[in-house]
Amino acid sequence: MNRPLEHGTLLEDRWMLGEPLGEGAYGEVFRAVQVRLGREVAVKVLKVEDMGDPFKALARFDREARALSTLEHENIVRIFDRGVHDGRPYLVMEFVNGPTLKSLGQGPTPLPLDRALGCTRQLLAALAYAHGQPHPVVHRDIKPENILVDRDGRLKVCDFGIARLPGSGVTRLTSIGARMGTPSYMAPEQFEGRPAETPSDVYAAGVVLYWLLSGRKPFPDGELDVLYRRIMAGGPDPLNRPGVPIELERLVGHMMAKDPLARPTAVAALRVVERVIENRAARLEQERDAATLGPGAVRPEAPPPSPAPPTRRQDPVKPPAEAPAKAAAKAAKTTTPQAKAAAKPAKRAVVKQAAKPVVKAAKPVPGSAALSDAKVWQRLEAAERHLVNGRYAAADTGFRALVVDLQDQRANKHPGWVAALFGRARARYHLGKKTEARTRLKNLKPVAEAQLGRDHALVAAISGCHREFQD
Repeated sequence: MNRPLEHGTLLEDRWMLGEPLGEGAYGEVFRAVQVRLGREVAVKVLKVEDMGDPFKALARFDREARALSTLEHENIVRIFDRGVHDGRPYLVMEFVNGPTLKSLGQGPTPLPLDRALGCTRQLLAALAYAHGQPHPVVHRDIKPENILVDRDGRLKVCDFGIARLPGSGVTRLTSIGARMGTPSYMAPEQFEGRPAETPSDVYAAGVVLYWLLSGRKPFPDGELDVLYRRIMAGGPDPLNRPGVPIELERLVGHMMAKDPLARPTAVAALRVVERVIENRAARLEQERDAATLGPGAVRPEAPPPSPAPPTRRQDPVKPPAEAPAKAAAKAAKTTTPQAKAAAKPAKRAVVKQAAKPVVKAAKPVPGSAALSDAKVWQRLEAAERHLVNGRYAAADTGFRALVVDLQDQRANKHPGWVAALFGRARARYHLGKKTEARTRLKNLKPVAEAQLGRDHALVAAISGCHREFQD
């Protein structure tokens, strides 16, 4: 029990561990792959030895992980699965290929103001969503190290797996009264051993905002009792950064209020940040206009709206317009034979022109709507569930539809395309098409190697499955 996990460990025949990504106070994080689908994930293995009674700890972990897996927000790292391997509980999470906010903001100067505002807006949006659940989810350890930044610049708050759900009847992973959080970002009530509630997260977000704007923490690091006395003795030093709106500086002070009841909610703080962003955008637009049109110039007003059309009573009575083809035929009857001959090509041209929209309005190509990365994996998971549960025809249909949709979008470089082809081969095998399935796997292996690399877990799974189907 509790043997160390390492590269290549297979969890429940589904998740293959890769290299370790880091280790924290609550567990170790590995890069991993969902074997059957080839999706990259992160697996966090929790430290049972720090949870007291191991049997009670596992029960607490399962209840809380089940509740936390319902959090679905673009700024929160999703939890896909949970389980226990060799007595050690683990969480399977979304893999974010990017730096932490801490490493992003460790430059010689603070982040540009607009970037800092954007980061704060996303952080508060995540907290507003978590706090707004029927049983509010409290993170309890908001800090730059627990905020990831993906390739698109989107923030992802991680480590919600050690959060608390107050009032839900779900027992916490840690014992009551234990101090949770990182001292530099802990609210006064956390120092005092009181339970962390939603205002505690708002306080930590205020510390993050102060750090983003100034490039330093509001209170220097030190021993817990020294740091607590500094916090209770007075507020942080002024930001002293030119260009920071006074409304934003006041918000930092309100978020870091010593009394939890004096702090704004995450929703209220988010509204203030969004208002500051809107005001800055409007001012920048005015400055651009002044630079373009000259000093003192004013953007010309839009032209007045055109007068309203006359009412039905004022409209002159006009005969209804005739269709072009009908008008041409009518004109041909009243003209000479030469004119009639000239009118026929025109009539045919009009008919052809009228038929063009009919061709354009043909049945839309299946899968023409853009598929997001999340949607691809969601559909793969659904088809895989059909396969695992013995619904082979439904699995075959699901995998085939995804293959077609990705090909229609010329997205056959997506790893999900290989995973869907692999899934369909397995479904066809269980439907009795064994020779066809073996051929599909044989042809798929070089394609998967070219796209994913020979060392990819999905390539190994395809090879293993092909050998299994030969028996």
